[in-house]
Amino acid sequence: MKRAVTMLLVLIMTLCGMNTLAEGETVISLRIGEPEMTVNGEKQAIDENGTVPVIVNDRTLLPVRAVVEAMGGNVAWNGVTRTVSLVMEATDIKLVIDDTTAYLDDKAHELDTAPAIINDRTMLPIRFIAEGFGFDVAWDEASKTITITGEAKTIEKKEDKVMLTYQGHGSVKFHTPEGKVVYVDPYAGEGYDEEADLILVTHEHPDHNKTDLMPHAADCVIFRSSDAIQNGEYQTLDIYGMHIEPVQAYNKNHKVEECVGYLVTVGGKLLYFAGDTSKTDQMATLSERGIDYAFLPMDGRFNMDIAEAIECAELIKAKHTIPYHMSPGALFDRERAEQFKTESAFIIEAGQEIEL
Repeated sequence: MKRAVTMLLVLIMTLCGMNTLAEGETVISLRIGEPEMTVNGEKQAIDENGTVPVIVNDRTLLPVRAVVEAMGGNVAWNGVTRTVSLVMEATDIKLVIDDTTAYLDDKAHELDTAPAIINDRTMLPIRFIAEGFGFDVAWDEASKTITITGEAKTIEKKEDKVMLTYQGHGSVKFHTPEGKVVYVDPYAGEGYDEEADLILVTHEHPDHNKTDLMPHAADCVIFRSSDAIQNGEYQTLDIYGMHIEPVQAYNKNHKVEECVGYLVTVGGKLLYFAGDTSKTDQMATLSERGIDYAFLPMDGRFNMDIAEAIECAELIKAKHTIPYHMSPGALFDRERAEQFKTESAFIIEAGQEIEL
């Protein structure tokens, strides 16, 4: 009876063109083999790649980000541990790829089918997740349709504002719209009094990896180059509403297998922290990414010189290109910064904070 009522609700809302609700009863409908789902009658893609739900060992697997966000939850992906973390209010779910043990509020549960990566997409068992968040799940065998019903939670709308401080040398700190504090290559300058939620390390040279300079939040994540490169493959990190993508970084002083730069998507902006590098093969593709702020080194000793930095800036085509790591041992070098003459040049002094 409950299934019939649920399917009737879906039909009525589809016919009426009902808008997605922030709170109250939410009905999500998905069909095996179909790349779209409906949320209170409105169609949307399950993911940007057209991935479809599949059945594995009698369980439905699919990429869950859009579904969980429609419920009012958040999703984070750690490519190093291959762990998916899902949070809705006080409920926390963790699943690991190829592991049948899942955790609901730190309590272990055995799954019939392990999460898997299929065609480069992370596929998770939707019933366990939806029921863990207090939603009802119905399966219609005839139409191969999954219907999820429950009360969606309201996700507080955050202002897409990112505040960034150049600490000097190759060190940067920024605050996310959600209030998280991120340090990149901590070493130089001041401003290490705030607890770190995330620390990004491009390589293990001592002027880039002082991860003990600041206090750490209880769940602080340190993402090092050794985490970013696993078995020769670059590993992404989705955390605190950010997407972290390692990219090439290398020159005669820095090995490509030991160093990375980072593309960071945060607050609707794409940032590029090149780390210690010279021109790389991958830079030719970065112009396609629409980078908002790029940080390029230009000390001419351990990294590229000013002329090569200008060449890279014109290759990358970021909206703003900020010179850093300008002179060995110096927080900032105004004379060298002024020589960085390119259309996108944007100079920030050590200790200066800007709103992105």
